[in-house]
Amino acid sequence: MPTSVRERVYVDASKTPSDPEEYERAGLDPDDLPTGVLEGSVEIAGCSGEPGGYRWKLRAPERLTTPIAPKARPRPVWFRPFP
Repeated sequence: MPTSVRERVYVDASKTPSDPEEYERAGLDPDDLPTGVLEGSVEIAGCSGEPGGYRWKLRAPERLTTPIAPKARPRPVWFRPFP
């Protein structure tokens, strides 16, 4: 989806892993990955493309030393985890 957001945003690990075949192709075991926590943050520097093919330009990723459980659950894409 397109976005006009140009700021640092949190990276949220889904509560439920997606397609298990994707993990297999990447050589990962979904049971070894965190779920339902904030893993870090990244800056959204831009967005381009058209419907069905948007690309976000991300920069300056930062991983949290310890994942944080948000007080609020995400709703669609953008949310404030600490109301």
